[in-house]
Amino acid sequence: MKRTMKVLMTLGRYEFGGFATTVNFLSRYLRHLGVDVTIAAMKIRESIPYSDVHELKPVEICNEAKHYDVVHVHISFPYLYYLEKCSVKNFLLTHHGVAPLKAIPQIREKFINFFLNNVAYKFLLKNVPIIISNSYHTKEKLYKLYKINSVVIYNGVDLNIFKPNLNNRPDSAKEIIFFNPTAWKSPNRLVKHFFIIKQVFKTAKLLAIGLPQKYWHGQGIIALPRMPLEKVAELYRRSHILLFVSEYESFGYPIVEAFASGVPVVALYREDARIEHLLNSRGGLFYDERMSSSLIKVVSTILENYNYFRRQALQYAQNFNWLKIALKYKKIYEIMLNILDTKRYNA
Repeated sequence: MKRTMKVLMTLGRYEFGGFATTVNFLSRYLRHLGVDVTIAAMKIRESIPYSDVHELKPVEICNEAKHYDVVHVHISFPYLYYLEKCSVKNFLLTHHGVAPLKAIPQIREKFINFFLNNVAYKFLLKNVPIIISNSYHTKEKLYKLYKINSVVIYNGVDLNIFKPNLNNRPDSAKEIIFFNPTAWKSPNRLVKHFFIIKQVFKTAKLLAIGLPQKYWHGQGIIALPRMPLEKVAELYRRSHILLFVSEYESFGYPIVEAFASGVPVVALYREDARIEHLLNSRGGLFYDERMSSSLIKVVSTILENYNYFRRQALQYAQNFNWLKIALKYKKIYEIMLNILDTKRYNA
């Protein structure tokens, strides 16, 4: 009888956001495939549904790794440092992108990120056995910075949660609902660009999750608190267009979630992972923030061709089924174990 594969999956901080979402769903679907997954983090900042997690100090990871077939690190310098210091061989890394300094709000965080990305990781990453990038943008960035190759495996989206409401269509005479599920990222820009839209499309409304209170201007803006993914998915189904204005995205969960919900995307142009999503899917359009007319033209084009953009979005979203993503990771784990077994046999 085949032995169950045991995987220790780690991340630095377990808190609301993309890292925890990735770890939660990847571990859930790996378990569906018969993999025994344990999740550990240096700090647990809040309780999140879908998964259990325990705290693990970086200095403890070497001893902990002995009890697992594979240690899967989601980019964390302290864990990587100790794994390499102890010469652990059975680990791999998922890299979630290198944010530009202008996308990092706090001065202290800017210095930390500059040191990690330009000094620390330059030495550490060269010794990681297998590196996974969460997008082609991340892959290209890693090669440019460190001259290292990586395998691209996208994050996924739960298609059982994010589903379309095909009966929901925009009507400019009645109501056009724009949605942003990460309004805390660029709140000033979000509100400014929504008001540009509202000058032309008078019935426009904006549902904004996490919008700071000082931006609660009314005038069609509905600020909402953070909420479970099931509730977020309901808001996508109520909405007509995702208004995406963040400064940086290494993967872009909201875009893929919107596509899975049949919601086209109007996105601020930035050279990051959003480019591959919109160009490969044709499920949305970019606008140039330097010209108000660009934003209005993009919104008009999507409204005039709504069925086309919705169809393209839904088709593209099928590539991000979490079960398919988990299968790719399981295959990588098996490849790593086969390589290690071969080395032991030949030693």
